[in-house]
Amino acid sequence: MKVKKLILVMILFCVSLGVIGCNNSPLDEAKAYVINGLNTEVTSDLFFVTEYKGVTITYNSSNPSVITNEGLVTRQANDEIVNIEILFTYQDIVYTYNYMAIVRALEKKDPQEVINEAKNYVSSLIPTDVLDDLEFVNEYLGVTITYSSNKTDVLSNTGQVVKQTTDVEVILTINFEYLGTTDSYIIYITVCAREKELEDFLNDIKRDVEAKLGIVNNVVTKDLMLTTSSLYSSTIKWTSSNEAIISLNGSVAKDINNEKVLLTYTIIYQDKDYGPYELNLTVITNRIGYYSSITASSGNSLKLQSRTLITSTHKKILSYNDLKVYTAKTDVDPNNPNNIILFYSRKSVSSKWDGGNTWNREHVWPQSKSWFTTSGAGADIHHLRPTNPTINSSRGNKPYGETTNGSMFEPNDEVKGDVARILFYLLVRYQESDSYSITKAATSMEMLLEWNRLDPVDNLEKTRNEEAAKIQGNRNPFIDNYLYAEMIWASARNMNNDVIEPIVEIITIEYFVILNDIKEYQL
Repeated sequence: MKVKKLILVMILFCVSLGVIGCNNSPLDEAKAYVINGLNTEVTSDLFFVTEYKGVTITYNSSNPSVITNEGLVTRQANDEIVNIEILFTYQDIVYTYNYMAIVRALEKKDPQEVINEAKNYVSSLIPTDVLDDLEFVNEYLGVTITYSSNKTDVLSNTGQVVKQTTDVEVILTINFEYLGTTDSYIIYITVCAREKELEDFLNDIKRDVEAKLGIVNNVVTKDLMLTTSSLYSSTIKWTSSNEAIISLNGSVAKDINNEKVLLTYTIIYQDKDYGPYELNLTVITNRIGYYSSITASSGNSLKLQSRTLITSTHKKILSYNDLKVYTAKTDVDPNNPNNIILFYSRKSVSSKWDGGNTWNREHVWPQSKSWFTTSGAGADIHHLRPTNPTINSSRGNKPYGETTNGSMFEPNDEVKGDVARILFYLLVRYQESDSYSITKAATSMEMLLEWNRLDPVDNLEKTRNEEAAKIQGNRNPFIDNYLYAEMIWASARNMNNDVIEPIVEIITIEYFVILNDIKEYQL
């Protein structure tokens, strides 16, 4: 009898302590660990734990443009409420916790105050005595920063230093612009004398030779200046892997679309040969006809010229209802004129509209996360694609991404490039998109550029572009030339795709809990 009473006491003791975690499972411990670390008010990036004692933890944000599924925070002009669904998975058991975060608005500072912070930061980076190239910061705290040197042959506006045999004083003007407010200041820099080594001379020659080419992102759109002489009485010799495309006098063949050419040059300096130095180039001169008005070759200028072109040639404005008929022409099955090819599944089905039972009209950019309804971009035939209703429902308004959880939608590899090129088209065609982050529709621009490269334009896309142009009047430039995406957005990418690991300090706090003081316990 005494033994039974002792066992009963022990059971009751453990049950009581269970309130604060006696014999907690890893799932309980993971929930407590993650949830106790969350704050309602957020002003900086969150550290999202993805695994704890064998428990897998995933996060689904209701607004990835403010808080991503990885916990990166982008503060807005106003306070934003973001709901984050946290899924704890352990041995086929899934527990869901809904976390609401209030992302506080950016503090509104006087523009001059922000500029002064940028000035202090930049001034701390630039030495007054210089031997090697400088790394100029072009943006800080939202302030745009530009540099102007009075001796660009000694110190360029991008920070390149040409080594000198005597000390040379350079006046560097640094300009700041923020929210319409401008300011500047001058730094006097001494480029110190330093005896040049062979590598210094060769680097100077290479910079001179390649600057004269005027190539952006290794894309050639016009004739090149293949200089035969350069600095320090050096001589340059050229070779071309395809002289019919790029000749040795710099002439570039016309009406060429995406032709690869390896251009190499050798430097002859002080009677010795150095090199060869290779330039892997893509020649694009097929700008006759529809694209004849495009003169820019990169960046925002190319984007805006392309916008003008595809907007001015967008002659027929369709309705959402029109797409029931026109989709039969743009997405026709080449092997069966009575069928269409569905977007995600690539299955062939009857093109006849039956109220959306067989196929429906999919907005590639989710309508609920956009600037449009069912008109304008919401009825643009370059945008909407026919899809299987079940797949369309599964996708919902999830952004595109590469993921194993339910917060993103990952299409098949064979249509990833198609998705990217449609989103590129929308970003260029519609000015309203300038106010929308690409994260509304996809994980990142870097991912879309990668999809664009890995899934090339196929015949179905080309045929569809031709038919869409016949109906609307305008074309999707990124189907005609997938490199347009690189030419417009590559300079804005993190080219090294660096990952910055957060520094996390873990603080352990010991505390005592008095059971009688617990009024309510909720996990």
